[in-house]
Amino acid sequence: MRETSLLPPMITSSPTSVPRSPRKQNAYMTAMSLLECEFEPDGPEADQVRCLLEVCYHFCKAEAWAEVKQVLLRPWEGASDSSFADHLHWWSLDREKIELYRTLLGKLDTWMDALCWQGLGRTHMVLREYEVSHEYLQKSLELFRAVGDNLKAAWVLFWLGHKAAYVTDAPAEAYLYYTEALHEFRQLNNTRGIVSVLHNLGSMALYLGEYENARHYLEESFALQHHVFKEYDIREYAWTHLGLGRFLCNQGEFREAQKYLRRGFQLFRRLHVENGQHWILLDLAGLLIYRKKYVSAQIVLAHLPHNLYDLEAADETAAWVSYNLGRLALATQNAEQAKHYFQIMFKIHHKLKHGDIHVFAIEGLAYVAIAQHQPLHAARLLGANEVLWEQLQTVMTPRHRAEYEGHLATLRTLMDETSLAAAWVRGRTMSKEELIVVAIGESQTETNQAEAMPLWLLPESCRFTD
Repeated sequence: MRETSLLPPMITSSPTSVPRSPRKQNAYMTAMSLLECEFEPDGPEADQVRCLLEVCYHFCKAEAWAEVKQVLLRPWEGASDSSFADHLHWWSLDREKIELYRTLLGKLDTWMDALCWQGLGRTHMVLREYEVSHEYLQKSLELFRAVGDNLKAAWVLFWLGHKAAYVTDAPAEAYLYYTEALHEFRQLNNTRGIVSVLHNLGSMALYLGEYENARHYLEESFALQHHVFKEYDIREYAWTHLGLGRFLCNQGEFREAQKYLRRGFQLFRRLHVENGQHWILLDLAGLLIYRKKYVSAQIVLAHLPHNLYDLEAADETAAWVSYNLGRLALATQNAEQAKHYFQIMFKIHHKLKHGDIHVFAIEGLAYVAIAQHQPLHAARLLGANEVLWEQLQTVMTPRHRAEYEGHLATLRTLMDETSLAAAWVRGRTMSKEELIVVAIGESQTETNQAEAMPLWLLPESCRFTD
């Protein structure tokens, strides 16, 4: 197989482009030598990414700023509308990216400054430095608009929406950013941008209870991708399958939902996108629990990561595994096991400090209290949970609302209205510290210092049957 060089055709070492300083000359020639490295077309992308970053590093040492720009804007193999700078975001080389972008600021032109601020904003988002990320993305947006690059500005709006949607849990804010980005992409007739925004906009509409809009956005995204299907669009196609499956499941259309989720899983597996596979499996497990297919749900959950042994290793996927295991245990009359899993979920939220994990954990613990005939405890938890839902500025889906109302109806049979109202108000006024104690019987300090609780998936002591 023919090997390919990284050297972009526009970069040549002419006498005028080589710096005069010996130190800078050495750095420049090192960069040029690295660009002449050859890689197998089917070889690991990581090798090419690291090599190009090293090239940028040496060009920066040589103060050859124009050459750095040419390397960053080099088209990436297999994606005609994607550059090395675009592709770089997907690699966890955060220190190197931050150093590169900061070095380049103010060295070339306004457009490159905008690109650097965008890169810094997206990198700090990954590092969970959200205020800094927002500030840098806003700077990038202003500069792209100032130079008239509406396409780049639309993508910055998309990433601002992404941050609000999936990082800082502000679906209403995300909806506004996505709507503005969609308008820009439609004006530019940019199908890739339209598709990317639509399935995210559909997800936000679902969270906000705008179900007709959610269906419209998701179905339009699916139809567009079906007609303009390209190899590098498969990732978006897979996420849209997840969005449609999730929407249909929340509307109670389980069989159709299952079809989209299974197809989405196949696409993610083909792409080796593990987090996509995990989200599909979690949604599929939840769907099977609603359909009372408990053995099937257990089998699906068993395919999720097994290396979740302590709170330090736990992530958002672990939290939702715990949630589904809690629901599975509760559905099969194993309240103590359910309580264990919902408490794990709550502790993971305490570690991660973001997301809506705690809302579902508290709700699950309330359902356990109802099952164990502890109505006062359940009412306090549901009162506290009502406040948490209000803070999320989102609404329950119809499926979730039906489950919630069912448990609430059971609670009303266990206590009189006066006692229920009093306990509910007490729950609404609980502090964060009190809620931790009520939920898991520990103070905040003890939660911070607690020994890690095992996160085994299917313990020998617990077997579920249909």
